[in-house]
Amino acid sequence: MCDFLSAMLAKGRLYFGPTDSHAGIIIHHNLYEYGVQGANLVGLELLPDRADDPVNKWTFKINQDLLPDWFDATIAEARMRNAAVDSGVARLYADYHAKLDQLDDDYEAKVGPIRADAQNKRNQVWADRKKNYTDYKRELDRIDKDRATKIAPILEDYRIKNDRLDLDYHYGRKVIAAQIW
Repeated sequence: MCDFLSAMLAKGRLYFGPTDSHAGIIIHHNLYEYGVQGANLVGLELLPDRADDPVNKWTFKINQDLLPDWFDATIAEARMRNAAVDSGVARLYADYHAKLDQLDDDYEAKVGPIRADAQNKRNQVWADRKKNYTDYKRELDRIDKDRATKIAPILEDYRIKNDRLDLDYHYGRKVIAAQIW
């Protein structure tokens, strides 16, 4: 299973894609995974433990067993960390998670009292319980719909910015990350 931030390393270049799937990155860039002499590519991942961790604290992972002769894990890790910062993906990830964390906090602040109220009302008679459950379910559905409405534009904004960063990085355009925020 591929995780954020995934990349494919070729002998002379590091490839990201609009997806965290190694297979998706291979297809996106028209790469050949294997050649006559074995593996042409190495699947790599950088995994943040927390959204606000700096890139040098993210966990580096090699995502395959068969490695080409030219592969050096130390160099690959350094290239991967530098690319995450240089491309702006690390900053985008932190910004995205800060927005989602705020939405999650708001969601829990709204849902918590409703759940507590429903728990207190469970001791009432069946007729009241059924009415209370209906009210409880209706209120939770309203809050869930409101949360989904707020998350959708954040996810779309993230997808668009990530695609732009990917294109800028792969076409060698120097990007000032502040331009896209």
